[in-house]
Order: sequence, then C-alpha cells, then structure tokens
Amino acid sequence: MKLTSNVVFAGVCASAMLGSFAVVADTVYEVKTAVASSQVVNPNGGEFGQTIIFANQTEKLLTSFDISYNANYTRNAGLTIRFYDTDATGAPKNLLFQSDALDIKSGFNSVSLTFDKAEVPATFAYSVQFSGVDSANTAGLLAPNLSPAQGFGYNDIWVKDGGGNWSSQVIPGGTPSTPVFSFFSAKVSAVPEPSTYALAGLAGLALLGARRFRR
Repeated sequence: MKLTSNVVFAGVCASAMLGSFAVVADTVYEVKTAVASSQVVNPNGGEFGQTIIFANQTEKLLTSFDISYNANYTRNAGLTIRFYDTDATGAPKNLLFQSDALDIKSGFNSVSLTFDKAEVPATFAYSVQFSGVDSANTAGLLAPNLSPAQGFGYNDIWVKDGGGNWSSQVIPGGTPSTPVFSFFSAKVSAVPEPSTYALAGLAGLALLGARRFRR
C-alpha cells in the first residue's frame, strides 16, 4: 500500500507540474538588423528568399517571424510572405504558408507575423514578393553583411524566375578573402513540440517518484 500511495502522490505532483509548465518561445534563428550598413536587395523584382535552419531542432512550433525591408513607395496589399519546405539542395519546394497581402510602407520598416504555434520543419525557406516594383519604385530586404547570430543557413539567396524555377544567387561585392554575407535580416521564434516538454516533465516525475519511494 505504501508504494501505491507514493505513486499517487507523484502523479498528483506531475499533473500540477505539467499543468503549470510555462513554455517560453526561444529565438531559433536571427540575423541582426543593421539599417545603416545594409544593402537593399531585390534580385529580380519578383519572388525571392532564403533557407534557414533552426538552432534548436526540437523547437518546431513557430510563434513569430520578423523581417526588415526598405521601400521608396507605399502600396496597399503589396507584400506577400511565403514559407516552403525544402528539397535536398535547400531550395524551396512545397508551399506551406502564404500570408495575407500586407501593406508596403515607404522607408525602413519591419514586418512581424505571429502564429499560434504553427508547426514547420526545422529547416524551411521563406520568400517575399513586393508588387509595384518598377523603374521608379524600389523595395527589398535588408542584407546587413552579417552571418546568423542564432541558427544557421546557406550563404546565398533563392530567386524564382518567370517559369517558377528557383536558382541560387549571392549578393555581389566583397573580395575572395572578405566575401559579402548573403543573409537577410530576419528573426524567428519557436517553442518545442508538446511531446518534448511533456517528456521533460515525465523525467522529473520519475525522479520525484523514485525519491519518494526510497523514503
């Protein structure tokens, strides 16, 4: 009977622990924003983007996604953001998400999308598309010549042509010994899948139960 009462006690503690477990979103990918030193990049006036790899491969539930851009014009419903899974080369493959059309604002600006723990692969590609770009209107993402401070990525960008095919490019400039980092300013936050922190709680439950039993 003593064993049974200990197990019951441990179960009650575990329920309280898991019920009150606060899951805080972590930054799983970030390239810092540096407005003064950034190039404004839009390779072909169409859809372009980058593949990113989360720092923590278990945190796949997206909570926020932020990018920075610069434009010399305003346009209602002119910016679309998309997420893709990737093929073996890291190129965008299957569409996972497409945002509502967002307003383009003139000057240096940022866009922040929030999600209710949307599941994405720990490696995925994002893209942007600015409408209204022409000989007079320019808009593009900020490339601060920095590598990711959190997470990882490929030192190139993906550009979609008129036929729907993706090709990789690098941001021009630099020298062979001091190349330009082809990363856009972006920040991604995520939390672990429920099974991950549930297992952590169960590990604590097992330890708690063992200690109670020894007593």
